[in-house]
Parts: sequence; C-alpha cells; structure tokens
Amino acid sequence: MIRACLRAGFGLALTLAAAAPSAHARADEQVQASAQDRAVFADILTRAGGGEGPAADYAGLIQRIARDPALQGRGYRHAPLDGDPALERLQAGFDRFDCVTFVETVLALARTAQSDRADFARYADALAALRYREGRPAYCARRHYFTDWLRAGIAAGELEDVTVQVAGAPDDLAFAELPNGLDYLSAHAASLPALASSAERRACVRAQEAELDAGFARSPAGFAGFAYIPRSHVPDVLERLRGGDLVAFVAEQPGLDVIHVGIVLREGGAAPGLAHASSRNGEVSITPDLRAYARQLPRQRGLIVLRPR
Repeated sequence: MIRACLRAGFGLALTLAAAAPSAHARADEQVQASAQDRAVFADILTRAGGGEGPAADYAGLIQRIARDPALQGRGYRHAPLDGDPALERLQAGFDRFDCVTFVETVLALARTAQSDRADFARYADALAALRYREGRPAYCARRHYFTDWLRAGIAAGELEDVTVQVAGAPDDLAFAELPNGLDYLSAHAASLPALASSAERRACVRAQEAELDAGFARSPAGFAGFAYIPRSHVPDVLERLRGGDLVAFVAEQPGLDVIHVGIVLREGGAAPGLAHASSRNGEVSITPDLRAYARQLPRQRGLIVLRPR
C-alpha cells in the first residue's frame, strides 16, 4: 500500500453525523459484534463517564475514550471493513482498527456516553450513522472519502472545519488542487476486488466521487480543491489546536483527499499529542509529539483540522 490509512482499499471518510432516526431498530443480523465486544463497550463507558455539559467537557470525554486502555494497544488492520461487499454488515467490534475506524469508534462512544440511552444499540446506531449514508450498512452507502464525512458532519451541525481559524493568517494556508476531482477509487478500481468484480459498485463509487467534486471550492485556475495548513507551517499553529480536535493529513496522491487521521490530545500546558491507529506501530497508540509526527509522516502535504461540537 502507498498510504498510512485509507478506507476500502484506497478511500476514506470522516463525519460526525447524528444517528439515523430509524436506526434504533437496527436488526442484530446487521451488526457484527461479539459478547466480548459488548462487555468492552460497557467497560469503556463506565470509565468515560459522560453527561451533558459545555464543549470543553465533550472534548475531555473524547480524549478520555481515545486514551482508554481497552482501545490502546489494539491491533492495526488495513481496510478492516473490507469483507463480502455484497453483504456488508456493521462492524462494531473492538478487535482491530485502521485510522478511520478508530476515530469513528471513539466518536460513536462519546456520542453514546452523552445520550439518554447509553446502551450498545445506541452505540451501533451512532457508528452506522458515522460510517454510512442514511446509517444503513452497504458498500455503496459507505462514506469512502474524507470529504463525504466532513460535509455530512458540518451539515448535521456536529462538526466544524476550523482549519482557517487554526491557521490564523492567509499566509499559513495553501490550496490542495484536484485537477481531476476525487477519482482515486475509480482510477484504481481494477486493483480493488470489491470494485473489479462489480460494475454496479464501480458506478456507485464514481457517482459518489462526482457528487463530492461538485461541492469543492475552485482555485483561480478553475481546479476543484480545498484549503489546508501546509506541513511547513504546522509547527506555527500547533498551540491553537485543542484537545479532542481531529487532524487529517492531506494526501499528495492525485485524486485523493486524506491519508491519515487522529485525535489531538492536550494535557495542561504540554505540547499536543495524537491518539490514532498507526500502521507504523501496528496498533492503536499515542504519539506524544504531534509536531515531530507531522514532520516525519511521508506522502502528506499538511493538515485539515476538525472540531467536534
């Protein structure tokens, strides 16, 4: 593979959309989780606490869950959602993660901890809403790109793109041009079994790419794209990050938006760290120095910063 963490072979996504209203009745056969997974869920929520409170409390809740010993040390797995694309189920367990499924799990747990129904069914609902359009497990409903996550979260009022705010000045921003739009999945369809074996899935992925392309800003040259903080300026903006923020590393590869994502950790006046599922470490872990990590991570241009609300 040519990246740190992507979904569905090469695609990825990130959103904080609320659970679909009808998801409460999600059938057990749609959820892949063992009795042990349900016990892990209960332990995490007991330690996390929760309840309603100001934004700082929610950020603290996200950080507590990201640090939880039941998640730390779990193994890394490339493309953990890829199985039988014709019969996709909601993978709601805690065994192995890639970077996106780890972040999804933490956010779904945090939402559940703050809800008035903090049970496993509510967690499964929240996770499905993060991962799938309309919260319904299916390959063609999966949010394959980060851009899809981002827009859904903003539309739901549960995620804010604070990249410009964190940058602080126009000189600390750059524009990622996508001359051909988002086409990484469709361009590599022949090497992805789920797409190579199905014209229908290729068509639905291409339709999703075209829909996302239409929503991008345009550069002076007319190319689609988005603003980000270039890696050379990351050291200048780290103090503006808050604990619980999500940082997404912008891909260098044409046709792709993001290659890795993690959760910012802040403790007192210490420099920010990163909780993430790391392919390099082979597990969910905490990288104590986000500055050094951002400098060393290859094949990325810089950061997008997202703030759960």
